[in-house]
Amino acid sequence: MAGRLPMGQKELLRGKLMEMVNQGKMPLKTAPLELKVSYRQEKRIYAA
Repeated sequence: MAGRLPMGQKELLRGKLMEMVNQGKMPLKTAPLELKVSYRQEKRIYAA
Protein backbone atom coordinates (compact mmCIF):
# COMPACT_ATOMS: atom_id res chain seq x y z
CA MET A 1 0.00 0.00 0.00
CA ALA A 2 2.69 2.48 -0.89
CA GLY A 3 1.38 6.04 -1.09
CA ARG A 4 -2.04 5.25 0.36
CA LEU A 5 -3.27 5.59 3.90
CA PRO A 6 -6.36 3.87 5.24
CA MET A 7 -9.10 6.18 6.47
CA GLY A 8 -11.50 5.53 9.30
CA GLN A 9 -15.23 6.03 9.09
CA LYS A 10 -15.04 9.37 10.92
CA GLU A 11 -12.51 10.77 8.43
CA LEU A 12 -14.61 9.59 5.50
CA LEU A 13 -17.72 11.24 6.96
CA ARG A 14 -15.77 14.43 7.66
CA GLY A 15 -14.58 14.53 4.05
CA LYS A 16 -18.10 14.06 2.69
CA LEU A 17 -19.52 16.75 4.97
CA MET A 18 -16.75 19.22 4.12
CA GLU A 19 -17.40 18.62 0.42
CA MET A 20 -21.09 19.37 0.97
CA VAL A 21 -20.16 22.60 2.82
CA ASN A 22 -17.81 23.60 -0.02
CA GLN A 23 -20.54 23.01 -2.59
CA GLY A 24 -23.04 25.04 -0.59
CA LYS A 25 -25.36 22.09 0.03
CA MET A 26 -24.92 22.30 3.82
CA PRO A 27 -24.20 25.29 6.06
CA LEU A 28 -21.08 25.09 8.20
CA LYS A 29 -23.20 25.35 11.35
CA THR A 30 -24.88 21.97 10.78
CA ALA A 31 -21.72 19.96 10.01
CA PRO A 32 -20.48 19.88 13.65
CA LEU A 33 -23.79 18.38 14.76
CA GLU A 34 -23.23 15.45 12.40
CA LEU A 35 -19.62 14.96 13.53
CA LYS A 36 -20.35 15.52 17.22
CA VAL A 37 -17.72 18.26 17.54
CA SER A 38 -18.05 21.90 18.55
CA TYR A 39 -18.66 24.66 16.02
CA ARG A 40 -15.29 26.19 16.88
CA GLN A 41 -13.49 22.89 16.23
CA GLU A 42 -15.32 22.49 12.93
CA LYS A 43 -14.21 25.96 11.83
CA ARG A 44 -10.61 24.93 12.57
CA ILE A 45 -11.07 21.73 10.51
CA TYR A 46 -12.67 23.69 7.66
CA ALA A 47 -9.85 26.25 7.56
CA ALA A 48 -7.17 23.56 7.32
